[in-house]
Amino acid sequence: MKCRYFLLVGFVFASVIFCGCGDKSRPADLPKLYPVKIKATQEGSPLVGASIEIHCMDVSAKYKIAGGISDESGTVDLRTYGYDGAPLGKYKVIATKIVLGELPPGTKLSRFNQPDKYNLVDKKFSTEKSSDQELEITSGKNEFSIDFGAPVRYVFATGVKPPGKLPNQ
Repeated sequence: MKCRYFLLVGFVFASVIFCGCGDKSRPADLPKLYPVKIKATQEGSPLVGASIEIHCMDVSAKYKIAGGISDESGTVDLRTYGYDGAPLGKYKVIATKIVLGELPPGTKLSRFNQPDKYNLVDKKFSTEKSSDQELEITSGKNEFSIDFGAPVRYVFATGVKPPGKLPNQ
């Protein structure tokens, strides 16, 4: 009898661990989401691998950001907190495409030697305050084409460089 009890307890425990406990369903306060597709380009060519976000201009909105990464055609289907689509509203559009620079020849990559990071999209599109791109999500068709201008290359974040020779290096 004791053996069966322990087996039952073990089975229930394993079920909770492997199946998860907690509701992973959609949050009750998440508003209705509408499909949004953005075709991102730079001077007419697809902007591939860029992070595209929309930031709600309504300061009282609880769910303010939707986003995604553009595919090979420059297209991104936006998601809000892991769910397809975005709530109704007016938004500013943000775009960044970060690439790593190179370390000088002979330099080993480590936590102290990191390459610089560059953004390939004009800096004005990197924040909601500076972006001049806006769109409105409606209950109708939400497909937008946005050109983010000429490709640029500016330092987005400086890599980590040691101040001097460190021990064991």
